Amino acid sequence: MSGMLTSPRIIVVEDEVAQRHLLVQYLSRQAMRVTGVADGQALRREIQRDAPSLVLLDVGLPGRTGSP
Repeated sequence: MSGMLTSPRIIVVEDEVAQRHLLVQYLSRQAMRVTGVADGQALRREIQRDAPSLVLLDVGLPGRTGSP
């Protein structure tokens, strides 16, 4: 089925479990492929597995932060 559009892939990076689950649930209901991860290392693995259309990044992550 070439030429078919696929749903956008979004990665939600949030260390607070409740917030991450809320965002993942909401975006999934909008016909998007959504993956939630808790930290930057998991984000890197997800990006290597399948490039996302968008990353929603919590800038206050423990350890290495999302800020430049």
